[in-house]
Amino acid sequence: RLTKLFRVQQLLLKWHQHYGYPFYVVDLGKFFFITTVTVHWMACVWIIIEGRVSNGKLSYRTEQESWLSALINAKGDSCTPSADKDPNCVYAISLYWATMTLTTVGYGDITSQNPVEYIVGTICMFVVAYVWAYVLGKMVTLLESVDRPGEQFKQSMDLLQTLMQSKCLPHSLQVRLRRYMHEAHRTSMQLIQRNQLQESISQSLQREVAQCSGIAEKFQ
Repeated sequence: RLTKLFRVQQLLLKWHQHYGYPFYVVDLGKFFFITTVTVHWMACVWIIIEGRVSNGKLSYRTEQESWLSALINAKGDSCTPSADKDPNCVYAISLYWATMTLTTVGYGDITSQNPVEYIVGTICMFVVAYVWAYVLGKMVTLLESVDRPGEQFKQSMDLLQTLMQSKCLPHSLQVRLRRYMHEAHRTSMQLIQRNQLQESISQSLQREVAQCSGIAEKFQ
């Protein structure tokens, strides 16, 4: 499973190379895969320890109440024809529990019923707490870095607006200053992107880019 995780990451990088997806899209795909694999593993473990209703090959048998038997007693058997004959239905229910655990929504109709389930549930909560914290932390960092120049520009514009109001500048002059700042920001972003391109690619690729884009000046 871990090797598949690395393969998916390599696949996302190849998609970036071939199709030009932004890196934040690649990162979002990676986070989605990590989350999906985590809840899948948890759902499988939750099914394995259910030992009263389901008849999975890895399940142990017990006469104690289980999470699935308690759910059936409380709400009825929603599987067709029954939970012990519909593994896909049991997996869907277990996946529902795993998703609640990962997202810390809280438990409602599916809860631990015996010592084994309490122990496994506690371990799962510890594991997914770290996974969820990692994903959320990375997501926050990603969202902050998507448009960092744009955020800096907005801060500069707010400072400019405060300055113009404190100096009681005429409205027409304020409009000209704001228009100038917007144009300067657009031009500076183009220059930054061009300089980054110059520093990152070879001379031959620079010439090809210049020819294809119709840039008058040649790359150095």
